[in-house]
Amino acid sequence: MKKICILIPSLEPGYQLIQYVRELNTIENVNIVVVNDGSSKEYEKIFLQLERFYNCYVIHHLYNKGKGQALKTGYRFIQTHLSKCQRIICVDCDGQHSLFDIKNIIKKMDEQNNLCTMGVRQFKFFKVPLKSWIGNRLSSFLLFLICGYWLEDTQTGLRGYDYQLLDSLLKIHGQRFEYEMNALVVLLKQGILDTTEIQTIYYHHNQHSHFRPIQDTWLIIKNLYLPFCLYTSFSFLCFIVDWLLFISFYFL
Repeated sequence: MKKICILIPSLEPGYQLIQYVRELNTIENVNIVVVNDGSSKEYEKIFLQLERFYNCYVIHHLYNKGKGQALKTGYRFIQTHLSKCQRIICVDCDGQHSLFDIKNIIKKMDEQNNLCTMGVRQFKFFKVPLKSWIGNRLSSFLLFLICGYWLEDTQTGLRGYDYQLLDSLLKIHGQRFEYEMNALVVLLKQGILDTTEIQTIYYHHNQHSHFRPIQDTWLIIKNLYLPFCLYTSFSFLCFIVDWLLFISFYFL
């Protein structure tokens, strides 16, 4: 079986992360990398306990840099210290991604030799927190405008990558939640994104999520849609200039 690395970006997690890592450690040939993205001192006990687990590595940011930077820190650590890992599975620290779904993604990648497999949740209005439903619907619509591809769940943190993609993933722009959206665009344009359905799990109505509905949605829009708007505006401006020149020369 191929060696696996589970990467967990983490900001001020609950104590359930300790049990979650214990469960993940039952996966065969697994290493676990937890990136503490600038959590306050009251969470030090949690990370100290995680460091005691076999094959679990904890990396610390001195201050909060955002989920995108936390993922990149994990990718660099894997390249430097765990280069024998052939599959990198990114999961969230709040336990939303079940052990069953993680194993299923690993199995699917092995059987189909996929470079990237993403776990996709099914969003039904009355079964998910409102801000999650709005955020996903908006980002799905923006992704469709950019790539012509409708993806039900653009904000899932459960993503499986082949080791050879790490260099490309490190070059993708973004520091916070917009990074994962930018990665989707790149992977879709390369034609290497595969999906599989996973459970939709929210603990305590997702109250521990660090997604900022206004700020992070704006970052997603700015990174995805603003270049398209600028290109369209510039093209229209060029048309106006050409038309004015044509009229001027015609009358001359």
